[in-house]
Amino acid sequence: MPESRVLRKSGNSAILTVPTEVMEALGVNIGENISYVIENDSVKLVKEKSEIDNLGVSKEFIEMVNESFTKYEGALRELADK
Repeated sequence: MPESRVLRKSGNSAILTVPTEVMEALGVNIGENISYVIENDSVKLVKEKSEIDNLGVSKEFIEMVNESFTKYEGALRELADK
């Protein structure tokens, strides 16, 4: 049986809450973007790919690079200034 939600007004917009189960199924978290596609009389929600997803590298690799830049920021800045 389909689950339903009530549209709520916020300023000039309407807000629809997304259940945790739907967020988990899409693999999204608070703050991430989702897209919607209108197909006849239904709407399909789709997780938007982030810039990191489009790079074709793992999130673990990005985290490792960020940690390295943070750890060696001073040395990297000195090299860049030469």
